Amino acid sequence: MALYKAAGKGNGTEVARLLAAGADPDARGEEGLTALHAAAVCGHTRVVRTMLAGGASPMQPGMAGMLPIHMAAACGKLAATRLLLEAAPGTAVAVDQAGHTPLFLAAQRGDAPLVRLLTAAAPQAAVVKTVDGQETPLFAAARGGHDNVVHMLVEAAPEAAVEVSVQHGGSGLTPLLAACVQGHTAVVRQLLEAAPQAALWEQVPAPCPGLGRTLPAIFQRSQAEAALLVARLPPADSARLRAFALALHRAQHCMHIHLPAELVGRILSLFDAFDV
Repeated sequence: MALYKAAGKGNGTEVARLLAAGADPDARGEEGLTALHAAAVCGHTRVVRTMLAGGASPMQPGMAGMLPIHMAAACGKLAATRLLLEAAPGTAVAVDQAGHTPLFLAAQRGDAPLVRLLTAAAPQAAVVKTVDGQETPLFAAARGGHDNVVHMLVEAAPEAAVEVSVQHGGSGLTPLLAACVQGHTAVVRQLLEAAPQAALWEQVPAPCPGLGRTLPAIFQRSQAEAALLVARLPPADSARLRAFALALHRAQHCMHIHLPAELVGRILSLFDAFDV
């Protein structure tokens, strides 16, 4: 217990003294946690380093089966997570009793530096589901509105984009629908741009505020998908787009020119007055 308390307080000198005196580095303290858990959750990197050098195991589970790296990731302790990952690279894909990887916990909190660290160590963790089969790190990030993390997950593991259209257990929600329900339009745009399945559009509510800003990227990918997007614009955005289209048509008529339909579509897709 003395080692556990010293580690939790970040008292590196006392931790080193106790270890040198023969204290068990993996002895349990409060709630069945080890001193390494206590140091990790508080982000005491000096103590984490001392504990690891003194023989503490980064593989010891604590409450709910969480390893020290789970607790460090859940609390946003980047340096401590890095140390634990270096000591035991396999912990990047370790799951607790709920099936949460450290990446899931980092994605849930929208912690981009941690997500970058963990996806670099184990990109495959991006598609690991929780034990109930309902959620992946991508789902957690989408539900939380963390568009930068969504982008990083899809970039690190392109197969994660497939999860955009996969229902998750009893919730019946996909990452895309979860983002729509929560009104996270930036995430909606990220997911639509990442996943090329036209069937995804059936999940997008109409109207969907903020969707217009992704029109250039969607048009470049597919004119058919661009039409699906336009059909889901809020009325005010649709009215502005129609007004712009009419103005462009009149300009062509006055100048006696006839632009190809694809070029007209590309020009309209660059219209930047959505959500004004």
